Amino acid sequence: MIALYLISFLIASIYHLNKHFFKFWNDLKIKQIEPTFFVGNAGKLFSMKYSIGDFIEEIYNNNKSERFIGVYLSYRPVLFVNDPELAQQILISDFNIFHDRPTPDKSAKNYPIMKNLFVQKGKKWRDLRVKISPAFSSAKLRSMFPIMRDCGQLLQKYISHKISNDETIFEFKDLCARFTVDNILSVAFGVENNCIDENENIFYKIISSVFAPTLRNGILGILIFFTPELFTKLKISPTTKEVDQFINKLVNETVEYREKNNIQRKDFLQLLIELKNQGYMSADKNICKNDELNIMINDDGVEEDVQKLTIDELIAQAYIFLSAGFETSSSTMAYAIFELARNKEAQVKAQKEIEKVMQEAETGEISYDLLNEMKYVDCCIDETLRKYPIGSWLIRENSKDYEIPGTRSVLPKGTAVFIPSIGIQRDPDIYDDPLTFKPERFLNSTNGSAKVKGATFLAFGLGNRSCVAARMGKLQSKLGIVMLLSKFSFELDDKSLETEELINHPKSLVLAPLKPVMIKVKQLEPSFLFGNAGKIFTMTTSFGDYFEDIYNKTKSERFMGAYLSYSPILIVNDPELIQNIMISDFTTFHDRPTPGDAAENYPLVGNLFNLRGQKWRDLRIKLSPTFTSGKLKVMFPIMRDCGKVLQTYVEKQIKSGQTVFEFKDLCARFTINNISSVAFGVENDCINDPDNVFRKMGLKLFEPSLRNGIINSIAFLTPKLFTILKIPPFPADLEQFIYSLVTETVEYREKNNFQRNDFMQLMIQLKNQGYVSADKDANDDENEWKNEKREIKKMTIDEMAAQAFVFFGAGFETSSSTMSFSLFELARNKDIQKKVQEEIDEVMKKTGSDEFTYDLLNEMKYLDCVVDETLRKYPILAALFRVGTKDYSIPNSNLVLPKDTPVYMPIIGIQRDPEIFEDPMAFKPERFLDSPTGGAKVKGAVYVPFGTGSRNCIGARLGKLQTKLGLATVLAKFNFELKDKSLEKAFPAVVSDCVQNVMCIIGYRWSSEACKCIPDR
Repeated sequence: MIALYLISFLIASIYHLNKHFFKFWNDLKIKQIEPTFFVGNAGKLFSMKYSIGDFIEEIYNNNKSERFIGVYLSYRPVLFVNDPELAQQILISDFNIFHDRPTPDKSAKNYPIMKNLFVQKGKKWRDLRVKISPAFSSAKLRSMFPIMRDCGQLLQKYISHKISNDETIFEFKDLCARFTVDNILSVAFGVENNCIDENENIFYKIISSVFAPTLRNGILGILIFFTPELFTKLKISPTTKEVDQFINKLVNETVEYREKNNIQRKDFLQLLIELKNQGYMSADKNICKNDELNIMINDDGVEEDVQKLTIDELIAQAYIFLSAGFETSSSTMAYAIFELARNKEAQVKAQKEIEKVMQEAETGEISYDLLNEMKYVDCCIDETLRKYPIGSWLIRENSKDYEIPGTRSVLPKGTAVFIPSIGIQRDPDIYDDPLTFKPERFLNSTNGSAKVKGATFLAFGLGNRSCVAARMGKLQSKLGIVMLLSKFSFELDDKSLETEELINHPKSLVLAPLKPVMIKVKQLEPSFLFGNAGKIFTMTTSFGDYFEDIYNKTKSERFMGAYLSYSPILIVNDPELIQNIMISDFTTFHDRPTPGDAAENYPLVGNLFNLRGQKWRDLRIKLSPTFTSGKLKVMFPIMRDCGKVLQTYVEKQIKSGQTVFEFKDLCARFTINNISSVAFGVENDCINDPDNVFRKMGLKLFEPSLRNGIINSIAFLTPKLFTILKIPPFPADLEQFIYSLVTETVEYREKNNFQRNDFMQLMIQLKNQGYVSADKDANDDENEWKNEKREIKKMTIDEMAAQAFVFFGAGFETSSSTMSFSLFELARNKDIQKKVQEEIDEVMKKTGSDEFTYDLLNEMKYLDCVVDETLRKYPILAALFRVGTKDYSIPNSNLVLPKDTPVYMPIIGIQRDPEIFEDPMAFKPERFLDSPTGGAKVKGAVYVPFGTGSRNCIGARLGKLQTKLGLATVLAKFNFELKDKSLEKAFPAVVSDCVQNVMCIIGYRWSSEACKCIPDR
């Protein structure tokens, strides 16, 4: 009977105690979750079958309609704050009340390791925070970065070695943890450890045991964070004896050794030693005077004595830095790699950004500044921390009674407040599709484009008690991810995880997967060497085909990023944006991304096409007058004589029965003859002499050979590499030919006082007086920059040779290609050929002579249209290219193009686009009869075969005049007909060309027999 009474009394006592303890929230008129006997609302948590993250997220999801709700962890009342705006108020606005965490700080009396920054409260925390904050400044992290990079290189080498031995599957949580342990030991303690290679490494074993998901650690975590008062009363050691001894020995021995031997190292422990010996970090003594923390906690404005760090405090900070620093960063890295492995698009995008930024690495090594430029990788890390916050909740404790904003409820002093960050950050009412990995959320938003205001992204906490080492943690994670992504690609070994979410470990204090996640690693494919230009570098496509293909695939975009090898370029498809770049914003885009610097070693490179900035401007001003209408009119008789030679040659061949000609060869003979005559005053006859030295050298320059293909690819696509490699751009005999031609011609004319109306004479004037006669005051008319008086500089012999070279090379090749394409189109469009011939006949009747004049040629408007239509369909240079000389805000976008980024404009694609030109592959000269842009259906730079703006082709008028004269000369007397209607694809060369010669038979216009074109056998 007594036993029955005792049992009844015990039950009644427990019942009344439960009613007493579980009425806390009801008394405050705050809604509560109904508790269960003894465990309160934490039954699932205490059972160790539910992870802390899942427990916190479930409470949030079940109660998120409430701004806050009362919860019991056993008999301990805790306020769960679900409202992001109230959470922000607590963490920031009311920080002076909520500056403490509800942690067992009093246990530090028995266990000094609890004197760490995370656990401490009030003024002790504030003093410690002020002292330690400078250890994580940008300057300190920058000084530590080389040590961190070395650890990253070890990780790369380890994986590469494993892959070479056919080991391609890794458990990434373990691998990332080994990297961060190595890194933390190195930057914190100066210990050169290598647990990446050593499976049984003692440092890794001990440090990783702190957060290992064991039964002991699970119970400790619950006691410390959910029942801290019970933890303090039970006097349970927060660490194992092995860990405690390890930390104490490591710190004491390292400090003693450094002080005894006067050794200093740029690491975290050295900074702690400074705090121990002088109370502040070197160069940071006054930082606490400006720290916001001073006004937060009992600050009476009186400057205090600087307190030095004790050895116990030093050890405690070293412990928390080592344990928390390795675990949080390695978990972030592992989750990020997991998500990138199942989101290939994001993985490739991150890798491309890394490649782009690494172009700036002069030594080939990543630097602190370069790492900070990788914004998309930042987004990947932020999105990882949003979806997988390592600490699933934030904890605070009010240091005085607190009236909850918007209510009359007063929270008693010392009440624990939990903010369920994992629930907030995975809430579909706050983040669209929250379980989908979308790094782009953070591209233009620091909170991941959350749909509500307040504290929605809490990965590192918020306010003055946020993670003191947040920058260090993110830097470490980012470096590790970049080192991995720069060399390897990743995919999941278990394909089911591509759609399933990970299950959290119930015994882990931090968020961690229950089962190991295995990742398959591959070395990056060779395409990363070539970027988007593999076909060009492997010489399996032409420049024209390459740029037309890029345009056709991306023309729906105004502009698109691409890579030529590791060089990032901007492809601009929008004609209006092109016009902006070429004309309106010429002051930013006056340069081409060409290897002008190579002129130091190879002077012929220092020509007008390649030069940049002031050098280009000065030369352009000097040369512009040489191509005026007046100068061309003076040169015209020389050009006409070359046309007569061409006519005579064709007639002679026909009369001898040789009626088969190759378009390109015939036209090139004429233009080489013409250029050598008007440029150098050389009475050349390569039309009749196939072994003529001018013809040989001209063909050598542009022949579609392997050597020329490689050199042109490097020079035009990777000009910096071209300059660094110091590759001879031209064959030695060609360079010698140009120099001999220029120096001998100049010497002869000056010695004999001989003058001739040609290009060379104008350059001799520039050499001797710095300007062209009669144009001294008019030579700045094309300058887009501000007018300024400059000293007239005379042209050097090297500059003369360089300009003569580009005039000779470009002058003959571009015109001969345009002529040959024109004749090809006229040969297969007989009605157009006839119309051109009729126009020539009509104009020539005015003179009663068969001799062309400059003015008569200009009257042939339909012939102009034929040349224009040829240049539309067959632009000699398939793309225009410029480089920004300063950062450029792309119009109608939020994007800024960094200085020195090449811009390519695929004019071949634009000029063949059916949305811009009607039936673009049909040859229709009539497009240009009443329209300088060929009747284009859109505005902007749609027809730019000679470029546009102040850096258009300086010799455009001469080139078109030469082409037009050549065509008029042959069409006046001969018919052209083509049997083979196809034009083969081009071999990889700079200009549009034919891989096989296109042959035709030429006959007199008045012949009774039509001339038939047949392929050369």
